[in-house]
Amino acid sequence: MYRTSRGIVILFATVALVSAAVDRPAMAQQRAAVSSQAVDLSKKALDLFYKGQYEAATKLYKRAHLLDPKRVEYNYGAARCEHKAGRLDEAVKLYEAVMKDSGADKAYHVKSKYHLQTIRGDAGASRGGHVAKKTGAGSAAAIDSISIALWSTSALSAVIGVS
Repeated sequence: MYRTSRGIVILFATVALVSAAVDRPAMAQQRAAVSSQAVDLSKKALDLFYKGQYEAATKLYKRAHLLDPKRVEYNYGAARCEHKAGRLDEAVKLYEAVMKDSGADKAYHVKSKYHLQTIRGDAGASRGGHVAKKTGAGSAAAIDSISIALWSTSALSAVIGVS
């Protein structure tokens, strides 16, 4: 009886190990496919951002974030779109989420902090006087082209895998 039970336990353990070893590559492939989908969505979102289609771009960035929540640049992209469209309450929430989740990527933390300061009106002279006031859609005008260029460069680097 003891030998039979022990044999069954060993058999189940072996089957579990073999199936885990077989499933691991499949899971890695699935994760890579999902990440690739997220990157594709992000590229489309960036294109829409440059065309001024902020609402559509925001939706794509949020979908990308759902597919690959470890990539903070998707939330940052959504925050930039919301900010540019003048939806400041939503932009603030997303910038704060980026700052909380940016982890090792301090560039997104710093950029989000700057944009939060511009929204709140306390960045002032530190960047040439570009200060957003809480006046609705006009607030988006305070976003300078330098921060967009920095964001685009770091997003592209993340997409092509360059540090």
